Amino acid sequence: MDPLFDKLVFLRTHLDIEKLDEYDSKLDELIPIIEENLIATQKIYERDNKLNTFPQSHFKLIDLAMFFSINILDFSITFQSYFIAKSKWSKNLSCRQLALFLYEFINDIHSVVNEDLRKNAEINEIDSTLKSKINDVIKKLGFIKQLKYDEHLKDLRNQTVAHKESDIQKLYERILKIDETLVIACSLFF
Repeated sequence: MDPLFDKLVFLRTHLDIEKLDEYDSKLDELIPIIEENLIATQKIYERDNKLNTFPQSHFKLIDLAMFFSINILDFSITFQSYFIAKSKWSKNLSCRQLALFLYEFINDIHSVVNEDLRKNAEINEIDSTLKSKINDVIKKLGFIKQLKYDEHLKDLRNQTVAHKESDIQKLYERILKIDETLVIACSLFF
């Protein structure tokens, strides 16, 4: 059996949401750092763009860093909001938003980390640890896609976040029946 699948099954069946306070406190430390890095990265982009001496591949790598930062920041804040929510509806909304972010990220990552970018990373001799981490994220997200959980996330996105369900009673029923532990378990791969 695939170790990632085992991890997902374990997380889904043994996830104790109350014990994730430690993760929440780490997010308190992480979020401001990511915000600062995102601002600094944008300033580097603007500075280097004015100099007009860098190859296009340089800017693609900056775009990748910003893509990850924006997604991680949005995801982390929404993940954190799930744990600090005081009402069941707030938790449910945060969970639905997580499903949206996960689905979009899983489907956007391949267009951002395309073959051109991989070649540019090799040409620019990007740190092998960084390349390894990027590939790890892609593999883990690919795993969710392989198991067809992305279809479940897509359904959650379309039917409960985007409110594409025209039958309001069905919409309400779907919202109430969301498997929050599955979404949180998938989120832990992010």
